[in-house]
Amino acid sequence: MFLELINKKQYDLQARQLFLELNEDISKTHNSLTILEIKEVIKERDNMLVNYGLVELGIDVLGKLMKGFRGSSYIVQEDYMETLIEIQEIFYFVKRETDDTLSDDVLIELLIETFNNDCRGSLDLLWINMERYATKFRRENLE
Repeated sequence: MFLELINKKQYDLQARQLFLELNEDISKTHNSLTILEIKEVIKERDNMLVNYGLVELGIDVLGKLMKGFRGSSYIVQEDYMETLIEIQEIFYFVKRETDDTLSDDVLIELLIETFNNDCRGSLDLLWINMERYATKFRRENLE
């Protein structure tokens, strides 16, 4: 019970912080999330971190992903939260598969470029491209 209260308070604080930060410079042409949706994305992130065996102390990556993808012409407002959750999972998958050797910023830029150009907004193609990238990266850098 106590841990649930701490987690709830942490989600509330993180969601509020991210909501305020992202809505400072948002225009009507960008996708956005409510505080409740941000909390859901943070909860999903925490589950992914556990599943992939990764540790992340802050929500900086989530903020960068949200900022990087919210203006994509391939994402519609109605699907933004689900799309962001999927992109977040791809991010953590690649982090794990590359032994966390890529910087967050480099990986986020790679995801944005691949999603908007090669994949033309297809999450399935993004998964395929990033799996191939991770395999090639491991072969060239980690073995």
